[in-house]
Amino acid sequence: MRILSLTASPRTLGRGSGSTWDVRQSRQLPRCSIQPRACPFKGLFNSKSEDLPFKGFPPGKPYRLLLGMREPEDPWLDVDEDDELLLEQLRQRAVHIRDRRNAVIQLVDEPLARQASWELLHQLLAELPQRYPHRFSVDGAVITNRLTGEAFDTAAPGVDPLEVAGRITQEDFCLMAPGELSYRLLGGVVCFPAHWSVLDKLGMELPEIHDPVPRWRSDAALPAQRFLSRLSADKPFIRWNWSLSPTQELHLSRFYSPPPSPTTAPPEDTRGIDFLQLRMERQYFHRLSLSGCVVFTIRTYLQPLRAAVQGRPRVAAALAGALRDLPYEHLQYKSNLQRRMPALLQMLDAVAAAAPEQGAGTASGAEAAAAAAEQAEQAMAKPVAAAAPMASTAAPAAERPAAPEHVARRTATAAHT
Repeated sequence: MRILSLTASPRTLGRGSGSTWDVRQSRQLPRCSIQPRACPFKGLFNSKSEDLPFKGFPPGKPYRLLLGMREPEDPWLDVDEDDELLLEQLRQRAVHIRDRRNAVIQLVDEPLARQASWELLHQLLAELPQRYPHRFSVDGAVITNRLTGEAFDTAAPGVDPLEVAGRITQEDFCLMAPGELSYRLLGGVVCFPAHWSVLDKLGMELPEIHDPVPRWRSDAALPAQRFLSRLSADKPFIRWNWSLSPTQELHLSRFYSPPPSPTTAPPEDTRGIDFLQLRMERQYFHRLSLSGCVVFTIRTYLQPLRAAVQGRPRVAAALAGALRDLPYEHLQYKSNLQRRMPALLQMLDAVAAAAPEQGAGTASGAEAAAAAAEQAEQAMAKPVAAAAPMASTAAPAAERPAAPEHVARRTATAAHT
């Protein structure tokens, strides 16, 4: 068993540290030698078409960007039961943290941010061994991955809680807190971004973070702010995000150029639809009960598009409907598919025309669910009479898992340093 002491570099404390030049100026980034492998989805394609994240929109109504929040049915953290897949993703995360740390781990140099990062690690140390005892064990300050044999000493001097979080899970984590006008990004560990980086977005508020997303300011900015303001520590929410990608690479950002491979898109991608990947993000939101910060957790799944829709006519129909409904600018944002669109829709329509699946939802059910989702979004946008202090959202102490002593001590200390 290897015990790893993960110490934080001063350059991970944010833009104010003045030491991010090496990432921003380097044009010859180290290449990751790990070849990606498709990730099958979990708990996504259930029996009701209205639960699909890319469901269509009610006929005759203009497109409107919706948050799509729902209460989760599955646990916060999703640890793969496929040993090979889990090992591969953990190796990829370790390589990205080692080779381009500034691009994947950042934290503003503020007491609240430090407190929140330790509180997040405390939750992971309590949750992982309890929910996945065959994968993890905790002995005092040391958490051990039973599959890899790696042990992480979280009490070592200078330990970086975000690095530990990024090394022991397949999830990415962002920490948010109220800013001047909206919630802002305090930091996080994001090893598998979809065309962004925590370095580029550090300290930004929600509208600025989402500037690349078409119609986000007009359609989603106010509902998102209301949603985060009302989020309580004892009631998490999830949403699904989807896109179509020409590569199986999980890390997509300007800081990484993957080595050429059969799954890597060439600069002038002239391939057909057989290389398209359905990229899904399971986004989980919950509030930390002590610091009051919001944790935005991202679990990324990849699967070849043909495999994702094969034998699932309702899935193919829902995706085809969503692609037809999306405005041009949003379609460009999801993936530049104009050249492939005729062949893509032809394939999806052919699968959708197959015999319906058992228990598949009806079109009218999907339309009703879409209308209900829109009503929920509008309700979120209504002003809150009086915003309760963040501390009032904390769950009762008896309901929270006990913190390892050293983590609880560091969490309390960080709030006053």
